[in-house]
Amino acid sequence: MASTVLSVGGIVLTPVAKRLIDDNGRSQAITIVGVAGGPLLIGWLYDLFGSYEVPYVSAAALCAVGASVLFVAGPASVAADE
Repeated sequence: MASTVLSVGGIVLTPVAKRLIDDNGRSQAITIVGVAGGPLLIGWLYDLFGSYEVPYVSAAALCAVGASVLFVAGPASVAADE
């Protein structure tokens, strides 16, 4: 059974390290939406409602949705060695 090795920028990664990168990449792709759009959404909701109660509750709800999506998605799939 041969083991696949991935090289990124001259650094050789084992299959375990590759798996960690795959999982982290999917998590970061979802997280970046909140990081980029969160302050904009919070500010818009503050302007709309005049307090931070609704924006913070909305942010908490979106965090719960994001956590649920990651939980349901499960671990990243890795191609089986041949």
